[in-house]
Amino acid sequence: MKTAYRLLLVAFLAPISIYAQSEDWHFNSVDTIYAGIAMHDRESYDSAIAMFDQIHPGDTNYAFAQYEKTLSLMEAERYEEALTNARKGLAMNSRFNIEFTTAIGNSLDEMGKTEAAKAAYDSAIAIYPASTQLLYNRAVMHINKERYEEGIADLKRAIEISPFHASSHFQLAKLAMNNGNHTQALLSLGYYFIAEPASGRTNAILQYFNSSLSEKTEFEPIDYDFDPEKTYAKSDRLIKSYAALRDAYEIDSDCDFPLMKQMHLAISQSVKLNNKTDFWAMYYLPYYKALMEEELFEPYSQLLSVNIETDYYQSIVNKNIDEIKELINWNAGFLRDYHGLHPKGYVDGAEKVLYYFHNGIDGLSAAGKPDAHGNPTGEFEFYYSTGEVSSRGALNAEGEKIGDFIAFHENGEVSRRVSYENGILDGSSKEYYESGAPYIFAEFKQGELDGPATMHYTHGTKHRVFNFKDGKPVDTLYVYYKNGQLSAKIPQKNGDGNGLATYYHEDGSLLSKINLVNDTRTGASEFYFPNGQLDVKVVYNEDGNYNGPYESYHTNGLLHEKGEYVDGNKIGNWQSFNAEGKLVREESFDERGKKTGTQTYYDSKGRKTEMFRYKKEEIVYYECYDINGQVQASAEDKRGELDYKEYDLYGSPQTQGIFDETHRIGTWSEFDLYGNLNAKIQYNEEGDYHGDYKNYHSGNESISSVYPYRNDTLHGPYKRYYLNGQISDEGIYYEGDRQGLSTLYHPNGNKMGEIFYVDGQQNGPRAYFDPTGQIEHIDYYKMGTIVKMEAYKDGKLVYTADVHKPMDPLSLNYPNGQMRFMINRTGSHFQGKAQWFYGNGKVETEGMYVDGERDGKWTFYYPNGQIQSTGMYHLGTRVGEWKDFWPNGQYQESFHYLSGEIHGPNVEYNQEGIRTDSITYVLGKIDGDRYFYSETGELQHIRVYDLGRIIGWRKLNADGSIGDFVAIKQGTGKVKALYPNGKTAMEYEIKKGEFQESPYHTYYSSGQLESEIPHKAGEDHGTTRYYYANGQVQREYQSDMGFKDGTEKRYHPNGKIAYEAQWMAGDKHGKVIEYDEEGNVIAEYLYVANHLYE
Repeated sequence: MKTAYRLLLVAFLAPISIYAQSEDWHFNSVDTIYAGIAMHDRESYDSAIAMFDQIHPGDTNYAFAQYEKTLSLMEAERYEEALTNARKGLAMNSRFNIEFTTAIGNSLDEMGKTEAAKAAYDSAIAIYPASTQLLYNRAVMHINKERYEEGIADLKRAIEISPFHASSHFQLAKLAMNNGNHTQALLSLGYYFIAEPASGRTNAILQYFNSSLSEKTEFEPIDYDFDPEKTYAKSDRLIKSYAALRDAYEIDSDCDFPLMKQMHLAISQSVKLNNKTDFWAMYYLPYYKALMEEELFEPYSQLLSVNIETDYYQSIVNKNIDEIKELINWNAGFLRDYHGLHPKGYVDGAEKVLYYFHNGIDGLSAAGKPDAHGNPTGEFEFYYSTGEVSSRGALNAEGEKIGDFIAFHENGEVSRRVSYENGILDGSSKEYYESGAPYIFAEFKQGELDGPATMHYTHGTKHRVFNFKDGKPVDTLYVYYKNGQLSAKIPQKNGDGNGLATYYHEDGSLLSKINLVNDTRTGASEFYFPNGQLDVKVVYNEDGNYNGPYESYHTNGLLHEKGEYVDGNKIGNWQSFNAEGKLVREESFDERGKKTGTQTYYDSKGRKTEMFRYKKEEIVYYECYDINGQVQASAEDKRGELDYKEYDLYGSPQTQGIFDETHRIGTWSEFDLYGNLNAKIQYNEEGDYHGDYKNYHSGNESISSVYPYRNDTLHGPYKRYYLNGQISDEGIYYEGDRQGLSTLYHPNGNKMGEIFYVDGQQNGPRAYFDPTGQIEHIDYYKMGTIVKMEAYKDGKLVYTADVHKPMDPLSLNYPNGQMRFMINRTGSHFQGKAQWFYGNGKVETEGMYVDGERDGKWTFYYPNGQIQSTGMYHLGTRVGEWKDFWPNGQYQESFHYLSGEIHGPNVEYNQEGIRTDSITYVLGKIDGDRYFYSETGELQHIRVYDLGRIIGWRKLNADGSIGDFVAIKQGTGKVKALYPNGKTAMEYEIKKGEFQESPYHTYYSSGQLESEIPHKAGEDHGTTRYYYANGQVQREYQSDMGFKDGTEKRYHPNGKIAYEAQWMAGDKHGKVIEYDEEGNVIAEYLYVANHLYE
């Protein structure tokens, strides 16, 4: 049975496991589970369990694996473990609920806890009243405990609700045979062969009964009277006398082996019985009577011979296959009709019940009462194939639904409440998600939507609100974001959007107003940013395509792009500008929308960088320019290919590869501002990403990531690396979505986190580990939504938060009981107020979310309660001014944002309020002179940038004025800057934009060392020290390739220690101690993975 059951499971296995059959890089959970099953079947139970334990809890086949593990534990007689595992499996509420319940009952039974086992089955059958599997397994439990009355009652109930439940027929046959009730045994056995003529066990069962009925066999009788009225005594005596086995006894079939002759005898004697009311007469005899009346015994005997492997019987079967198929169809029709309408329990005089079966005859689909003519009437209950109730309601004599119906999800939650009139929806309809949240509420009139209708998101908030008339939407359609904010108002006419539609951003600000004709956009329209600035001006033609002048703008109101469309195609000259209003691109299109003529690019300062010449979309020539506007590289199309080499204004390579007329092909290389290799990209002949997309660290050109593409889609295993060569994370993409287990690592190689993905959504436990590799906390996801959280300390669970309802706020505590965070949400989206806290109870971060995006004012705090940083977000993008402060409350610096980038002047101050740095940004890039000052405020050095690129530095004259410019070509050179007094102010070495291993030194004007920062591959590496002007060490810490690691110490000016903290792999981890100027401890903190615990 177990093997047969496993075969049925294949059809239900999740796609994540099916699609990977040919991908050797993909962990295949199905293959792993079946490897475990094979080990189980070889009785290697420990090895099987080890295989099942490889399946991650987020895998959609995890419940399957745990069920198989439970079976292996039971076979190994480890019943306590099996019971624990089965209960864990049942708590998953998966499609294996019945199997886990069966395992619970069997394990308890094996442990001698019979009453507990019975209670487990009883409670499950109350949930799955039409489950033949549960009834059968409870029956077997009763029979094993010699509770035959209860066990046989369950077998009878199982075959009542599913005439094709072969195992129950077999058990009845076997029990009756043991008691010497051969006729009843054969009547039950005949149904077994009808239900399962050719399964793996059928031949063995046939041989067992064949030998038992053809030679003297001793059976151990049971304490149950199958035939109290001695109804079958005569036929039993004839069977036991082997009368049918004599040559004189002939049957109308060539399939005349002993069992078949005995069965013929049992049937022919039984069909003579009249007015008998025992179960066998009520249940089985009508079929056999019809069989004999229709003269179908011969094909019946051939059907029962299908599994006999001898040439003789296979020849008979093959010659009569059409007749056998006809019998199968006849059987199905007769059993459906007869067992569909019968007295309840097949008890004479009981009320009639009307059953409908899944697939005609396999499992109860619906049950209710018939009228006098056998037609359905009144209340009916409908069932899933698993046996649980799917819906309840009334039917009329035509079998049509009438009145109120209630339907249920397989988890037992209400799925729909609806009203019918003669099978047609009429009245209120309310549908719900499995979580219990509302899905669709609507009104129907004679099968057509009529009146208000509301669709909801999975978490229960409104999504769309309609009003229908005669099945078509009328009035206005209202569409909402997940936060409840109105997204659109769309007027409806004739079932489509018609009229002026208004659209809004997630924060409620106006997005656009668009005229619709039959759901198609038409006429002039304007779109706006959330800040009210114009975003796009466009005109739509009657087909909904752009047609006419087009203009788009930056959030500051400056023009972004302008040109013209004709029927959805760009035509003529187009220009693009940056957020400062500088021209960055010019291009031309022909009347069909294909690029033609020249396409010219400019940088943020208006300098021309390169030009392409097109002919009917094909690149025929290009050239790029140096800082003086002179051509430094060019090429033209040769036989459909163009060898492209792009250089920046300073001569550094930027991009190299081959264009095939219109697109990239083969291997392309991309470089940073200084010519360091950034990426190698593979393209196929169609210009799609195809192959490994490799990124590199600029510091040492080691690989930073490898992403696999197949036909422009991420597909395969990816890896990312730290600068030190350690893997930072790895996982798998399948056809563009993350699938399976992704693992993150700390820079020291210890595990940082584990995430399991199903179709791009997190599913199952997401574990977070501290830098030592010890578990820190776990978030449990159900297809992208957190349903539970756990906090740990020293590897032990200390707090659990159940947040399975999609509107429940996310709240988790630290081990000391202090709240760690409180975040409002709507399903998978953070929504509304959010706060994070330190373990000392003070706020760490607070702000607002709108549909998962940060919005409004956000503030970040130090553990002492002082503000660290504050500013505004607009739907996930920083806007306006952001201010940073030191822990003592002293102002540190401000940043201004334009189009999401830092832009404009920036001055930084130290904790004493002294200026230490002065920078100008142009759309996120440092540009112009950057001024460095000592901690005492004296100008040390002026470094010169050109849109993020270091191009040189300026000397200081003896009188303090700015002196000569010294170029740093290709970002490479040694710098020794002097104070006006001739003392060294700063010295460092740079190579292709990266600081080198010789320490970066700064000095006070007295000549005293101010700081020393060692580097490796451009990152801090080694011991960094800062000094007071008096020469005392101010602060020191160790770094490993950019990550703090080891002890950080800070000192008072008198040399006494002021602060001591432990770092590991870039995280503050361990004790933090603060001291006064006398060296006394004034505060102690505990950090775990950068989180202040207490």
